[in-house]
Amino acid sequence: MPATQSHPGSTQERFREGAPRGNALALVAAMWDGFRLRCPSCRQGAIYASLTRMNPACPRCGAPFERDNEGDFLGAMVTAYSLTVVFAAVLLVLLFVLTPLPVYQQMMITAIASLLFLLVFYRNLKGVWVAVLLALLRWFP
Repeated sequence: MPATQSHPGSTQERFREGAPRGNALALVAAMWDGFRLRCPSCRQGAIYASLTRMNPACPRCGAPFERDNEGDFLGAMVTAYSLTVVFAAVLLVLLFVLTPLPVYQQMMITAIASLLFLLVFYRNLKGVWVAVLLALLRWFP
């Protein structure tokens, strides 16, 4: 069976058609959809049912958002941590270059801003992880 076909009834056939497997732009678009808390597969279903409860699957297309795998939870944490570190690094460099503040104040501002970033955007960053998971399910059955 060719790599682009899927078994009837499989999870793969529910993902939107379009970009071929392995397309980096499709992954970035899916990650942006996840960040917007929209299904990376159909781009319309909501990832979260409420402020704290995540839908197990897309209410519109049925794409899975959660699996019964502890690694998925860890992956969401690693994704959130990694993107928060990137945010912190950029902020610290900007503070160092653009302000005359002492380094310890720059580090305190960065630490507080990073914590706030993580708290405010954790749901969105988990949506990015959902997009990565769906891409992995689509590209590597």
